[in-house]
Parts: sequence; structure tokens; C-alpha cells
Amino acid sequence: LPVSTAVRAGNRVFVSGVLGNTDTNVADLPGQTREAFTRVGRALDLAGLTFADVVDSTIYLRDTSQAAAIEAIFREFFPRDPPARTIVGARLIARTGLAEILVTAVK
Repeated sequence: LPVSTAVRAGNRVFVSGVLGNTDTNVADLPGQTREAFTRVGRALDLAGLTFADVVDSTIYLRDTSQAAAIEAIFREFFPRDPPARTIVGARLIARTGLAEILVTAVK
């Protein structure tokens, strides 16, 4: 079953379900979040967009009590005008996944 990381619809690009779990950051929420945003950045770049084009983001966390732990990382990728953001508690499909990120960008 093929899965698209990003889909363009008109002037919008939807980047979905990006995890950042690797063998080296299994229990590291900040590490997984930073890796997920790095992967989101690659998908945006391939679509001809940047983080400045992101207007909405949803972050799914296995443990919402750790939401504050990702705030600084969010600001690394959105230092100026951050997009709308929702944080949702959820069981993620990957057993070692601690955060999953979706964004919508408009160009």
C-alpha cells in the first residue's frame, strides 16, 4: 500500500503522519520531535515550500503531559510567526513513536 508523505491540492500542501523515531532516539521525545520536523522540512522542500509557508500543525503525543518538552523545538522550526497548533493525545501506530506531526502549508 503506497503512502504519500505530502499531497498537493491547489496551493495547499498537506504533510501527514510524520514520525521521527529511529533506533537511536527510542525514548527521546525531543529527539523524535526534532527528527520529525526535519523530515517535514524535507517534504516541504520537495514541494517547493518552507516552514514559513506552514499555516496549521497538529502534533500527536503519546503523553500530553510532555507537551512543554517540545515547545523549544517547535520554536526552532517556527522562530517568528508560528502556525496554528493543536496538540492531541493519541496512541501512535509505531510502538516506539512518541510524537507524530501533520502540517498544512500554503503557497
